[in-house]
Amino acid sequence: MIRTAFAVTLTIAYILLVGTPLLIYSLISGDPRPLYRTGVRGCRFAVRLAGVRLEVIGREKIPAGRAVVFMANHQSMCDPPALISVLPRIRVLLKKELFRIPILGRGMKISGFIAVDRANRERSMQAVDEAVAALKAGDSFLVYPEGTRTPDGRLLPFKKGAFVLAIKAQALIVPISLSGGTRILRKGQSTIRPGTLRITIHDPIETAGYAVEDRKEVIKLVRAAVIAGLAEEELPLAPEKAAEELRPLHGIASGGQHEILTLHGFTRSDVDGEFVLYEHPTQGTLHTFPDGSWKHVTREGREASGTGAEQLEQRLAEMESEEGSGELRKPH
Repeated sequence: MIRTAFAVTLTIAYILLVGTPLLIYSLISGDPRPLYRTGVRGCRFAVRLAGVRLEVIGREKIPAGRAVVFMANHQSMCDPPALISVLPRIRVLLKKELFRIPILGRGMKISGFIAVDRANRERSMQAVDEAVAALKAGDSFLVYPEGTRTPDGRLLPFKKGAFVLAIKAQALIVPISLSGGTRILRKGQSTIRPGTLRITIHDPIETAGYAVEDRKEVIKLVRAAVIAGLAEEELPLAPEKAAEELRPLHGIASGGQHEILTLHGFTRSDVDGEFVLYEHPTQGTLHTFPDGSWKHVTREGREASGTGAEQLEQRLAEMESEEGSGELRKPH
């Protein structure tokens, strides 16, 4: 606990004392390179302070002179600084909430990191299109195809967005296996335990010739590579066992919310480690969380949230009763 507090304090001090002047310089000059280089040094500094030793395997497999999409599994908050400290210059797709962090968030934006609004499908696709253009212009990206950190160290299912990005840009994919991160800092915990994080960089996988409709084949190739670099306790569960564990974790039918959403014309379109995503052709998207809470985002980006099936039913009934709003009416 003392080591964690010490590492966090010194990292914050580094951001404030070193990052702030360079952030101002980048804003004035329009040149983000000094800020990025300082950020990389800061990541190395933070990793060492935390007592994390990096074991890097396969660094020579990173293609020279080509824009690539690095795809890594995601075990802990140690993953981003560890990867940024060993990879060539990259841009990163990150959830939009991280950009609210003072100084750091602004620095990431200047460095070309792209915010992803996971609660808004349209904005998420806009972020992907922005990344596709950047890849074609020569910038490499780091993405986490699981979409969230694993709660127990085991590899989660891959989401399609990262692969749509790579295929649209016809870019090389470099799979990366991270092993040992959960033992260092498990999701939901705040104490860092010193240890070794093994980073295995695999042979590049070509997407040239693949169409977006072929993404399942690309997912299989990347997933097999990532699995090859994991320890036994980090391997994904067998499909039948995974389905059994996902059911209570995601609360798909918890409190009658699933039945209510189905009745109102929503369909379940995605599941990840933090929420179940439902979509409606005119009324937007709705996320239900394991604790019984929910969040609704209309097609126009208006948000509402609540807890339990009763509040959810009230929300949907109010929407459907609004006269004159074609966006909110349930289709016939």
